[in-house]
Amino acid sequence: SVADPQINISLRQVVLLRMWMSTIWGWLFSVLDPEGINVEPVKLAEIAQAFGKVPASYPKELKGVIWMDQAGAYATANLPMHMPTLALSFADTAFGTLDPESHSVRQSLTGSAWQWQNNAEAYLRARLMRVLGAHFLFQFNSNYTFAQIYPALDLGRLGTWHLPKQLLSFAMARQYPSPSTCPPREQASKDEISSCATWDRISWIPILGEYHYYVFEIIDADGKAVEPYFSHYVKMGRSAMSREDKDSRLGIQGIDAEAESFIVSPTLAQARAEL
Repeated sequence: SVADPQINISLRQVVLLRMWMSTIWGWLFSVLDPEGINVEPVKLAEIAQAFGKVPASYPKELKGVIWMDQAGAYATANLPMHMPTLALSFADTAFGTLDPESHSVRQSLTGSAWQWQNNAEAYLRARLMRVLGAHFLFQFNSNYTFAQIYPALDLGRLGTWHLPKQLLSFAMARQYPSPSTCPPREQASKDEISSCATWDRISWIPILGEYHYYVFEIIDADGKAVEPYFSHYVKMGRSAMSREDKDSRLGIQGIDAEAESFIVSPTLAQARAEL
């Protein structure tokens, strides 16, 4: 019989490959977005203060801070891949405000109310999302118990492009946990924990099928931490930290290797436009 071929990659080769990829990304970013991005370190326990307040006119379903447990650190998740993100709120009114008639709101992936993990992949993804003008359009139903989420790109002169749900469908369905089983007991299974989540986040990908992960409200409408979900969010965020050096060629300013997470600051152009 023929033995399976062995692929041996040395540490030196891995380092050289990463350096090469960083150089390529750095060159691409310098062409597409020469101004680069600035990031602000955020302590996990201070996420509510970092995001700021959601407008008082918004429905209570949108007033808290929610944690996206995409990796299944706490509840179940079966995504084939996930973004290195943590939490969001709808407080970023500089980017988009809720339209009470259409029940829709835009949410930037590189705005003031979108939190990223502190690791190299997150910095790379954040830079790419800024270059592409990536954001989501949340289209809620009238009582804010369901949202169809449309991925969108703002390509400047080429306009804003939305991906139709027939090609890729993202949605959120509100859950109403039973007080008899939620909050979950300490030794609860991931399935039991999932039933206590605030939202069921549903993704449908052609050919591959349907995937789920769960979203937990970690800060309520009054600004108070919701336990035990808040503590598990902090635990997960800290476990995702990477203190390795972040490559400066990615054109990112404000990197703090000791930070627990980060949000993307406005670009210089945006700051000037807001003056």
